[in-house]
Amino acid sequence: LQLLITGCYRSGTEFSSILINNHPDIVVTMYTTSFMRYCYNKYNPIKVRANYTKLLKDSKKRIKIRWNKNLNILKILDICNKEKKVTYQLLYDLMMSDLFLNNNTKIWGEKTQLVWRQIPNFLRMFPSGKSINIIRDPRSVLASFKKSTYNPEPAYLGAVFNCYDSMQKSLLYSKKYKKNFLFIRYEDIASNPKRTLKKIYKFLNLSHNHNLLNN
Repeated sequence: LQLLITGCYRSGTEFSSILINNHPDIVVTMYTTSFMRYCYNKYNPIKVRANYTKLLKDSKKRIKIRWNKNLNILKILDICNKEKKVTYQLLYDLMMSDLFLNNNTKIWGEKTQLVWRQIPNFLRMFPSGKSINIIRDPRSVLASFKKSTYNPEPAYLGAVFNCYDSMQKSLLYSKKYKKNFLFIRYEDIASNPKRTLKKIYKFLNLSHNHNLLNN
């Protein structure tokens, strides 16, 4: 199973991802590959060896500099050489699997902000995958972003429009991708984390028989 978590900045996406990551069967990372932002549809045609090799080399450099993690692109290229057709789906899955999965953990998730409009592309890549969008009261997002941003006034007001679009798409996706998409209110995670996490794990077909709130 593959999972994409997203939402507007200052919406509690990081805290939510950390809580979801408490489950022993899933690894949830934040921004490590940011595949939907930096890679998807930017190395076309991706089936060409030179293009997917460049994607892997660029990703390896970025991941090493920012996160000090080593992406084994030789191993991934060896697998790609045996495939009839290399796709973005294959590359994303191989990259995340190489970086985070092991014999005990078979499910990966990645949180990347501001990519809710990429959710349809993610679910096209991974028809059995899942996506979660975190929403929060726009007033709270605006107040938090105003305190944290370096942008001059009134640029911070853009947060409200991002929230609005995120909420609109959440309603649309919840109808279009009933089994593969879930939107969660950050207020629910903050006020009743156990109940909300149980809802998330049920959506992911995971049990909740473990320490849900391991600090």
